[in-house]
Amino acid sequence: LYTRDVDNLFMAGRHVSVTHVALGSTRLMQTIGTMGQAVGAAAYLCIKHRQLPRNINPSYIKQLQQLLLKWDAYIPHIAHEDSADLCRGAKVTASSSLPDGSHGVFGAGDLTPYAEAPCTTARGQRIGVTSADQDTISLQLRTTGDQPFEARLHVGEEGEKDPIVIKANVRPGGFRWADFRLPAPLEPGKVYLVWMPATPQLVWRIARDGDGERVYGRPGAWTVVGGSYMIKPNGLPRPLGRVGPEAAVDGVKWPFEGQCHQWRSDPRRGLPQWIEVDFGKPMTLNTIYLTFDTNIYGRFPSDKAGSEVTAEDYRLLYNDAGHWKVAFTEKANWRRFRRHQFTEITTDKIRLEVLKAINGNEARLYEIRAYKE
Repeated sequence: LYTRDVDNLFMAGRHVSVTHVALGSTRLMQTIGTMGQAVGAAAYLCIKHRQLPRNINPSYIKQLQQLLLKWDAYIPHIAHEDSADLCRGAKVTASSSLPDGSHGVFGAGDLTPYAEAPCTTARGQRIGVTSADQDTISLQLRTTGDQPFEARLHVGEEGEKDPIVIKANVRPGGFRWADFRLPAPLEPGKVYLVWMPATPQLVWRIARDGDGERVYGRPGAWTVVGGSYMIKPNGLPRPLGRVGPEAAVDGVKWPFEGQCHQWRSDPRRGLPQWIEVDFGKPMTLNTIYLTFDTNIYGRFPSDKAGSEVTAEDYRLLYNDAGHWKVAFTEKANWRRFRRHQFTEITTDKIRLEVLKAINGNEARLYEIRAYKE
């Protein structure tokens, strides 16, 4: 991102020197934005260390990487190692957490019909939930007859021998959402298989860009394919790995396969929920960096700011001689990355309290950092 012929000139846009093949990716606005962030940080280091652009690498490349990570850039396989962050190495606890090994739902969104699947064979879908009050499963079905038809849906955890069977009436006259009422809400963090036995009188719609795994064939010997039938809740259940409070200070704030690198409170406990950082001794600070969950697996652009789990209202508390005092309060947040500066305090503990989520009942936090800046 610096020129070959001009010593003191960066470039960060479509005029970057790439082949026509690479231009297919680098011409995109979001990619160009990340170029601009990298160049801006590198220019800062050039001024700080009195260097020309070509001298940043290799002498200052680690400083550049850590600076970009601090401001929420994503660099694969590079972890947070900033020694100035007071949260590194601190003891972290929380009011509640999902159990390690739980599953979360990613990529959920609006469903668009694409094709029709006659239920001449058994058909099903793997689903998960994030809400503690999910007491209904809805399928978009059509009956082939001219009279209402009673559909039966089997619901159970993967491999469960005796799933429950719930029923719903499907009225004639085209595809309709059929609501199957559960006797008790599904449990967040678990993966359920919902399926209908072979029912020639029914047709189930398939979603165009559904995230997930749908199945068909014979129960116990399913054929598994990617995608989703028209079903609510929808989305792909993914393993979260460790989701305790220590995940918010593990140096990584992006989800990878099998590890979410994120603290999640237990949605059955509702809000507010808190995460606490114990420095072990008094520390002086005036700046907090926070990274929330805005569902980066969701499709872009989104039709609404944030996501169903983004912290909307929150506040930072600090311990003052055994009493919790408020350092700052934030309302109506919708952004993933927040930097808050406040009047300098000296304390041995801080506590982030999530009071409200945009459309959910749990707190999620990828990362918390504390500095004196």
